[in-house]
Amino acid sequence: MKDNGFILLNEETGEVIKVDKLLVVGEGKFKDKEEHFKVFVTFLPELLDKRISGKAVRLFLCLLKYLDFNNLTIRIIPKYVREELGISKDTFYRWLKTLINAGILKKIDTYTYQLRAYTVIKGNMKKALENHLNDLKKEYWEDKEGEKGETQ
Repeated sequence: MKDNGFILLNEETGEVIKVDKLLVVGEGKFKDKEEHFKVFVTFLPELLDKRISGKAVRLFLCLLKYLDFNNLTIRIIPKYVREELGISKDTFYRWLKTLINAGILKKIDTYTYQLRAYTVIKGNMKKALENHLNDLKKEYWEDKEGEKGETQ
C-alpha cells in the first residue's frame, strides 16, 4: 500500500481512516444532512494565486454556504454576508471584484453569481469515508493474500 495521504481518527470509535487528495473546506448541515465541500486539487493553485488575497479567499469560502450545486449559482444578500464576515460594504465589493476578475465567480444577475465549474463539489462525509475505508480494507486483504502466496 502507498504511504501518502492523511490519517483521520474518529475520536468516538477510535477508528483510524487513511485518506488522500481530500480537502474538506467547510462542513455544515445542508438540507438536514451532514455534508461537506470538496475542493478540486487542480483548482487550489488558482484560488491561492498571489493576486487573490487571503481575505478574498475568506469571502469565497463564506459564499460556498449559499451555493446551489445543481447549477453552481450563489444567491446572496450582501448585507448578511458582510455582517457574517464583519466587513464593510466597500471591503465586500472589493473582495468580490477580486474573485470575479480572477474568473472564479461570474455575475449573472443582481446578487447572483455563478461559480466556475470544476472548483468544488459536495458530498456526504460519512459516505465518502466509508467508501474510502472499504477500498483500504480491500487493498489490505489483497496485500495479505499476496503475502500468503509469496510465503508458501
